[in-house]
Amino acid sequence: MRIANPIPFVLVCLTAASAVAQDSIKDSFTTTNGRRIRGVEITEMTASSIKFLRDGNQDELPAALLASVTWFQPPEQLALAHAAMRKREFDNAANLFEEVASKTDRDVLKVDAAFFSAKALARSAEEDPGRASMAVDKLKSFLSEHGENLRAAEAQLELGRAQLLAGDAVGAEQTLTELSSKVAAQGLDSLWDIRAKYEIAEAQLAQGKFAEARTSFRRAKTTASTVVAASADPVPQVEAYIAKSIVGEGETFIAEKKYDDAIRYFDRLQRDDNPLVAAAAKAGKGESLFLKAEADGKQDGLREAQIVLAEAILDDVASGSTTAKAMFYSGRVIVALGAERESSDFMARANDYFATVIAHYGDTAWAAKAKEFVK
Repeated sequence: MRIANPIPFVLVCLTAASAVAQDSIKDSFTTTNGRRIRGVEITEMTASSIKFLRDGNQDELPAALLASVTWFQPPEQLALAHAAMRKREFDNAANLFEEVASKTDRDVLKVDAAFFSAKALARSAEEDPGRASMAVDKLKSFLSEHGENLRAAEAQLELGRAQLLAGDAVGAEQTLTELSSKVAAQGLDSLWDIRAKYEIAEAQLAQGKFAEARTSFRRAKTTASTVVAASADPVPQVEAYIAKSIVGEGETFIAEKKYDDAIRYFDRLQRDDNPLVAAAAKAGKGESLFLKAEADGKQDGLREAQIVLAEAILDDVASGSTTAKAMFYSGRVIVALGAERESSDFMARANDYFATVIAHYGDTAWAAKAKEFVK
């Protein structure tokens, strides 16, 4: 199981005065079985194949076998752009990728840099939804010009997410449904179908289509489970979607404000054999207990929520979104309990939770939520 990953880069800079001759280009790439191919010139990357020259002869690799690419002497901005992505400086990264596209004389790198510029803008929109419409326009432009490119599936997934952030849940559902349909037709990696089905459920949830969202989460789980069962090797990215889809189904009850149903749903899942699911269920139950208490205007259930959220943090072996959610709601529980039932430093302790989510789980949706509550 493989997906196209952000391209690794070399730290050798190309200046305008030292353009590389076409016959001296020496790219390299790694295949999914760990084989490293050196001294080639990559000429085209499509959804089906990677075309390259080796010793003057044209050759190609099925796109599904590509793991990573190292470009030969790219513009220095490429290294800076990827560094900015790692530091979550997404606006800066988007601009730097644009510079790469304008400075390189290689069309294949121009296209790839254009994709990553659009992706960086989409990431920026996750932290500032006001930028989502810009990301939508840029991703649509990329897909219009490069619909058969290696990055097209990822661009379409990012487009659906950006549309949802921009408030166009109907458009997002349509975009993601189209992506799901393309997987079998174009022979794409099954993970794109799983991701699309999961994001379709999120788009339906945003429209208040709760029953349909539950069905879509189940479809994502079924597709992921089928892939895991058929694979001889561990597929952690797919396994993560099994857990996310199961939890997503429970979160439809929360969105519907059916907190008792959500509590019962997550209570059953706490005994799941999958540790990721069990930990996420505890976080979901804690969230449900807190929101029920908030809706009822009572503090009943807050201590139980506090306990189960702490267990979720301890049990989350992935230390990812589940931990971020549990920490966020742990902070909110402390605020709700207040000085009378906690201590005089209750706000400082709550802020510690919020600050931790912001600092260490910035790639989750919970970081943006924590920023709204930190004092």
